[in-house]
This record gives sequence, structure tokens and C-alpha cells, in this order.
Amino acid sequence: MSDTIKRQKIMEREYFSYDDKKRLAAKSDDRCCHCGKKVFVGYGATVEHFVPLSQGGTNRDINMVMLCEDCNQAKGSFIYRPN
Repeated sequence: MSDTIKRQKIMEREYFSYDDKKRLAAKSDDRCCHCGKKVFVGYGATVEHFVPLSQGGTNRDINMVMLCEDCNQAKGSFIYRPN
């Protein structure tokens, strides 16, 4: 992958406000979308792309999920199937 493409991918990433994160967490009842563990915005909750940007995913809400830190670290560029 060329440096230009890598930089473009980084620029496509968005940073989410606290309100954005709360709204996304509410979609899953404040639970990790993979393991179901209770997560809290600001502690233990991460916004994650269901389909990674590197695989053609977008920053649209439908592609965004909350994961606990453990599931997010284990995910990498893998696409989880919802439980």
C-alpha cells in the first residue's frame, strides 16, 4: 500500500464526541456488540467500524458499533458477525 493511500485512510477516520459515543452505545443497550459485556462511555467502551475502513467500511452510523476494549484489541481488521 502506498504512503498516499495510507495517509488517505487515516484522514478518513473520524473522532467521535461524547454525545456521538453515547448515541452509539445506546444502540446496543450499553453493551459490547460482540461479547455482550456492559461498557461505559469514557471507560471500557470503544467505537469500532463493523466493516473496517481498510476493507471498504464507512463512518456512517450503520457501520459503527461499541466494543469493549478486549474485543476491540482482538478484532484487528476482522469482521465480526453479530451474536
